[in-house]
Amino acid sequence: MRNRIIHIIITLTICYLLPTMVQAKKKYNVAVLDIASSQALKANASAIRELLEIRLFKKNIFTIIERNRISVILKEQKFSTTGCTDTGCAVEIGKLLSADLVIVGNFSQIDGYTLSIKLVDVSKGSIIVAEYENIKNKNSFLKSVKKLTNRLVKKSLAKGYNNTVKTLSYIENSSRFTTLFKIGFVNHYNSDYKSKYSQLSFYDKSYIIGFY
Repeated sequence: MRNRIIHIIITLTICYLLPTMVQAKKKYNVAVLDIASSQALKANASAIRELLEIRLFKKNIFTIIERNRISVILKEQKFSTTGCTDTGCAVEIGKLLSADLVIVGNFSQIDGYTLSIKLVDVSKGSIIVAEYENIKNKNSFLKSVKKLTNRLVKKSLAKGYNNTVKTLSYIENSSRFTTLFKIGFVNHYNSDYKSKYSQLSFYDKSYIIGFY
């Protein structure tokens, strides 16, 4: 009993001195698909897709799946993105690409130009953000895409689609000891948290063993 108490005291001291647990970070994988348009606007739609990819990349919020990779995978699966503007199509393609999010859009010309885009969550099978921008002329493409991208990113972040995924989201602002102790506690008494426990290193698990 005495040895156990000494072990716990030493463990508490070491845990207190060590830095807090680093939270894992992950960027959502985003696939920007072909922008649907009439044949006469194909070249413009392709340029807009390129601008969208560049603007999203510069935001450094998401990981953009390269266009060549998208083409290769879809070609292997004999799948075409032509005319893909609905959620079901986006989800199906997203799964093939192992994407978290998919962007689909439409570019049309009626008394000027209109660009509409939708950001789809592949796992939920639902639209996260839907935006459109009226474009006066071709000289306004860059400015309009920039404004549209800014709104898309802002709204997706507001809904929780940021670039940080907390490994232990149920424990926030806690010390290393508190974090490990809680993981050990729930793992000891609640099997639902086995996955959380399994994410720890052997070094951290050794502390938890001493608690129980």
